[in-house]
Amino acid sequence: MLQFSSHSLDVCPRRDSVRHILSAAMQAADPRLNLPRFLRREKNLLNVDGRVYNLDNFSRLFLLAVGKAAETMTDALLPYVDDRLSGGLIVTKHASHPTLGWLAVMEAGHPLPDARSLEAGRRVSELATCLTSRDLLICLFSGGASALMAAPLDGVSLEDLRNITFTLLADGASINELNVVRKRLDCLKGGGLARCAASTHILSLILSDVVGDHLDLIASGPTISDSSTRENVEQVITRYSLASCLPSTVLAALEREPDTGSFDNV
Repeated sequence: MLQFSSHSLDVCPRRDSVRHILSAAMQAADPRLNLPRFLRREKNLLNVDGRVYNLDNFSRLFLLAVGKAAETMTDALLPYVDDRLSGGLIVTKHASHPTLGWLAVMEAGHPLPDARSLEAGRRVSELATCLTSRDLLICLFSGGASALMAAPLDGVSLEDLRNITFTLLADGASINELNVVRKRLDCLKGGGLARCAASTHILSLILSDVVGDHLDLIASGPTISDSSTRENVEQVITRYSLASCLPSTVLAALEREPDTGSFDNV
């Protein structure tokens, strides 16, 4: 059983039961136990939950893993694709290794994005735009990816992203409300990554940290069409009195209509 310790837990009369529940929950969410349930490799065929990819059809295979579980998700996937991997990037909060096989590993800011998050966003954008129709990009997304990878729109600064994230977190906004806002301010969120890599094939494996498992909200949906509306954003702006504390450029970005088109490459 995994070990958990805190002052409040240590003095809890039912601490053993609580620790058992926490341990069971963490093990149930462990990517190293869960991803293999959906993966199978037979020679050149990669079967992902019944969807088969013939790896011989691709010239190159790249891996992008972003989130607090990025390293463990990568550990679970590598045995199935390591022999075909051309490169990629892992972005996480606390890295255990500087590299993992062919993959560079970098740390970035969470829960507030930082300069490292911008660098991660830049490197992801560069990777996405260099891919071709003969490539396959496998994306592994987990909780925390929204802050760890940032590519703000023109007119939106890192400080803007940090301020609005801090304000919403401090005021008790839900992850749904926070990500509805973040999707409007970032080139990679709300399907932005899929648009950047429009010429390539994308396979996304997503570990949910959002109640209801709404794919366009997990990690702010880099490869998923944005289902939110301008009305949804306006509700958040009103509820948390954001209009009075945000620059006009940020408000303009928030109020734009989202690109809700589907992606043929996903």
